[in-house]
Amino acid sequence: MRTGDLVRAPGNIGGIIREFVPAGSLGRVVAAGWLSGVRVRFIVRTWSGDREVEIDVYPGEVEVVSGG
Repeated sequence: MRTGDLVRAPGNIGGIIREFVPAGSLGRVVAAGWLSGVRVRFIVRTWSGDREVEIDVYPGEVEVVSGG
């Protein structure tokens, strides 16, 4: 993954320790490095409206929809 990639969460991410991101949410990779891991900014839909959630993701938690 590279910075700028559009990704999707195929399953729920997070919960107790990390912000909750529901399955199907789309996000944009904001940081990706060999040592730093991957950080994604998601737009999460809630009953009160959309909000941005930025979390570090682990391998397999997101899939690339399109590059750059």
